[in-house]
Amino acid sequence: MSWNLQWLRSEVRGRYVDPDTILAYITSVQDTNAIFKYHFTGARDTLKRLELPERGITVSVFERALEGSKQQDTDLLAIRANILACIQALRNGYDHFAQLCNALLIDPPIDESKVTLYQVRQRLPSGELKDLLFAVATSPWFKYIHDYTNTSKHRALVSQSLHLNFEDGIAGVRTEAFSHDGQDYPAYLVPDLLKGILELKNQIVPLGVALNAAVAARNC
Repeated sequence: MSWNLQWLRSEVRGRYVDPDTILAYITSVQDTNAIFKYHFTGARDTLKRLELPERGITVSVFERALEGSKQQDTDLLAIRANILACIQALRNGYDHFAQLCNALLIDPPIDESKVTLYQVRQRLPSGELKDLLFAVATSPWFKYIHDYTNTSKHRALVSQSLHLNFEDGIAGVRTEAFSHDGQDYPAYLVPDLLKGILELKNQIVPLGVALNAAVAARNC
């Protein structure tokens, strides 16, 4: 499945006297996807470079990891920065998608400065797009990245650190647990976190396909 952005751009250019703002939303969704991929790859590749097994930690691995090194510190910082950038890009991408839905499908549109994903999914006409957007916006991973970005922006950065559990034989890098507005979120080993946010990022494609279908139906 792929989202035909070229068709959507052509449709916007052909039907709007001043299409620049809507075209900017389309480009923003596309660009945040590219930024996400860049930082996702950076986090994943740096994690591999640490050479810490997820299972079967030995005494020697445990002791070596505890000793640390300048390179290890640099790698941990790179993982932390890339994860933060990944999650922020992903959350921004959904905000840009909400702006796009608002401009193309809601009449009259919500004022641009007041658009939120919640308002848009409430105001969209019934159909596949609304159902898909509701499912995404109420999913555990969307709630996680929403509260992760708010916590990092307004309170304190969510930490990533080495996680070494000799008893369970696990070594890795872990994003620590945090709470936001009474909701508690668990700690995640970074590979599990990356898997979850990648799944959420990939949901933009079926949403985009449904958006194109809704635009085509409206304009026919």
